[in-house]
Amino acid sequence: MKEKLCFVFCLCLLLFPLSVGNAAEEGTSTIYKWVNKDLVMNFTDDYNKVPLPYRDKIEREVVTSTLTQEVIYPKREEKERDSWGLDETYWRERVRPWKERLNEATANYENISNQFIEKTRELIQVRLGGDAQLEYMAYDLDLLNEQMKKYQADMTEADGMLRKVSKEAAETRANPDWLR
Repeated sequence: MKEKLCFVFCLCLLLFPLSVGNAAEEGTSTIYKWVNKDLVMNFTDDYNKVPLPYRDKIEREVVTSTLTQEVIYPKREEKERDSWGLDETYWRERVRPWKERLNEATANYENISNQFIEKTRELIQVRLGGDAQLEYMAYDLDLLNEQMKKYQADMTEADGMLRKVSKEAAETRANPDWLR
């Protein structure tokens, strides 16, 4: 534990060299460091964040703004963007509801299609039955056929929208993997 603390302290001395100038100079910042009761070294650039029991034990170091920006506030990695400035999150959220709708409509269509096939088999077996029974089965088949048409239209619309989004993504030179 003490070796780690010593290593961290030495590393901090290398990263936060003392400046001879005044902390109020433009381009410099003050870093406050202290060791807590668990022997953990802490750093902050805000004096008010130093716990009261440690304020009399803090060390102040002045760093240049270059170090402040690069070491204390490292640069965030830039997200890959398309030519419109849109990132992967945008395109994934644009595609997600249409994929969900297509999957749901496909599952519903397959379910209704299986019911239709089953009813057709029943109709073949009962064709020698009475007219009322045939009319009832024909009515059921008509309802199932209407539901299949509805789900087929949903699938067509969702597929069309996915193609449209894919075309827009290609126009903006978005990464095609974002649409998967």
